[in-house]
Amino acid sequence: MSKGVLCIRNSDVYRYHGVEIALVEVPNHSYYFEAEIELAETEGIEKAQLLLKEVLSKLHLTTYSDTEYFAYIELLNKEANTIFDADKESETYFKDRFGI
Repeated sequence: MSKGVLCIRNSDVYRYHGVEIALVEVPNHSYYFEAEIELAETEGIEKAQLLLKEVLSKLHLTTYSDTEYFAYIELLNKEANTIFDADKESETYFKDRFGI
C-alpha cells in the first residue's frame, strides 16, 4: 500500500512545568494543542498521565475523550488533510506542490 495522508500544520512549541505543549494551527480550519511529557520508563504511564492532567488543569485546558479525538481526526481527513497515493504521483509531487 502506498497511500499517505498529507497534513499541513503550523506549530508553536513551549515548555511549561516540564511539559511540552504545542499550539497547533490547521490552516484555514481549526486549532488544537498537544501536550507531552517524558519520564523515565520506571516512572510509568500513570504518573505521566497524572502530571499532564495537573499541568493542563492549571492552564484550564481539557482533553478529548477517545471518541472525540477520533471524530476530530475524521473531520480533518474530510476537510483539511489530503490523502494521496504515492504510486500515482510523480517523483516531484512535494516539490511541485510546496516548492520543497
